[in-house]
Amino acid sequence: MPDSLPATDDSRLFRELVIAMNKRPWNQVDYTDFQDHHKRKIRAHYAALVYQIDLQIGRIMATLNASRFADDTLIVFASDHGDFLGDYDLIGKHLFYEPAVRVPLIVKSPQSTATRTVDDLVSLTDVSATLLDVAGQSFSAKHDAVVLPGLDRPRPRSREVVLGATDLGLMINTSDWKLCRYKNGHVALYNLIDDPHEQHNLAYQASALTEMKRMDALLQQSLLESLMINNGDKFVEKSRYQGRGEFGQPGWQRPYPASLAERT
Repeated sequence: MPDSLPATDDSRLFRELVIAMNKRPWNQVDYTDFQDHHKRKIRAHYAALVYQIDLQIGRIMATLNASRFADDTLIVFASDHGDFLGDYDLIGKHLFYEPAVRVPLIVKSPQSTATRTVDDLVSLTDVSATLLDVAGQSFSAKHDAVVLPGLDRPRPRSREVVLGATDLGLMINTSDWKLCRYKNGHVALYNLIDDPHEQHNLAYQASALTEMKRMDALLQQSLLESLMINNGDKFVEKSRYQGRGEFGQPGWQRPYPASLAERT
């Protein structure tokens, strides 16, 4: 595996938090002394685990291909999150750097005749939408999902942004920019084309003010859309009540408001 990415002034702001989190009962490892040879060992172990997964997936595929279901099975290989493995002098996830938020995603359709790479922006929620679509089922807007690209399926729309959230903050990601707002007040803006390893935070640079405003507006819009869609049970649906003929028609007569003069 390649060497870990260098730490930055921004990543150092979270190092003590990451150390404390990994001391908890679920891990019980102290990363205070985290040197390069530790990182190389961890990354070597990780590579071995990936190799083991590859072997086991091979066994699954061999069993499938020997069955009568191979020509009627859509295969999706993905992961829930990445891991820093020493990148930025960190371990684990939680933060919105690329090593944590980018995951493998491989899809094989029974109709596939050749391999290809699709660079479109996708989210894991799109996997559920794709499976439902292939099965002939619908999915609602609250799923925040679109059918995955590259599968020759009808796509009413493509994904323009990915909204991410952890217990530490929020992220909005386009194909070329990423904005992160953390609950400790820290803000990070990265140009993923010019700076794919996120070494230069542009959030506080005057030269990136236009992009900062644009990404901030996208974050607010996406967050509000998500809140409104997923809190629909707290609102009166217009189509359910306002569309009825009796809605707004005169009903019970009420004594109020009444003129004060009539009461004297």
